[in-house]
Amino acid sequence: MMRQARAFRTALDRAQTARRKREAAPDADAAGPQMPAPVADAPAQAPSPQSPRPNPIAEAERYALQHRKRAVLIRRLGHLPPKFGWLAPEAVHAIATGTTPILCALDERPAGATAVAA
Repeated sequence: MMRQARAFRTALDRAQTARRKREAAPDADAAGPQMPAPVADAPAQAPSPQSPRPNPIAEAERYALQHRKRAVLIRRLGHLPPKFGWLAPEAVHAIATGTTPILCALDERPAGATAVAA
């Protein structure tokens, strides 16, 4: 996962650098035609503002895999606690009500977590 994160970060940095260069260049009419900036071989591109949001179930599963304890609490409470920051409302609803195997596994308690009566 660390390699993927680094690759995504590198691709983002390259895309931002290319965008800054395009914005800093003089007006296209005054400078003549320009070649588009080369696109780096990136594993994935950052979503553009016009692109639709990712699937809320996929986003919820990704969040549950990365932040298991938080996802368990969201699922038990049925809402996002304020201390967790921001998460898309669709993803919160998917975490709280989802029936996929990943989200249903949040309901299970670990084997050693049972209380012993003394």
